[in-house]
Amino acid sequence: HSGHVSKQAAVLALCFRGRLGSFWACCGGSSKSCTKLQPKVYDQNQKNEIRNKRIVNVKKNMETIKKQLMVANSTLNTDHLTSASNRRAFDEYLNKLVHMSELSKAPLSLLTVDIDFFKKINDTFGHPTGDYVLKKVATIFTECTRETDVVSRYGGEEFAILLPETDTDGAFILAEKIRKKTESSEFISN
Repeated sequence: HSGHVSKQAAVLALCFRGRLGSFWACCGGSSKSCTKLQPKVYDQNQKNEIRNKRIVNVKKNMETIKKQLMVANSTLNTDHLTSASNRRAFDEYLNKLVHMSELSKAPLSLLTVDIDFFKKINDTFGHPTGDYVLKKVATIFTECTRETDVVSRYGGEEFAILLPETDTDGAFILAEKIRKKTESSEFISN
């Protein structure tokens, strides 16, 4: 019985010293099994390398897709012309802010703004000039509001501005600030 153990130990030692990659295959007790299984271990290593490369590629592709989805999601919420929030985003913000206002009992105000005689601007100077005016007005609104306020293009020449934690007096003050800044701004298009 002890001769049998030492024979296995000798085979293990031989395999361990000469063929480290086949060590586990040699545990069966025969040195011939080491050489027979060596190609299988090599093939498995090649397969593992291929799998690892595929995993790396899949991770890279997933990162690219994640970035594309973030851009697409941002685009879904942004008016392409003015870069203000669009109506879809406005509706979402409105629902969230109304809910938060109800919970916190903090005031919430809404300004609706319409550009006077906008159709006349488009008819007289053309749509590119009208687009310029929309962009400029949206920029003025953004410059006059806080980061927590939400400026949205609601449709055509209509804008809506959500003012969280702003009472009626604060909303009137902001509306007047926007009106004065718009009135004093130059609208010169190339």
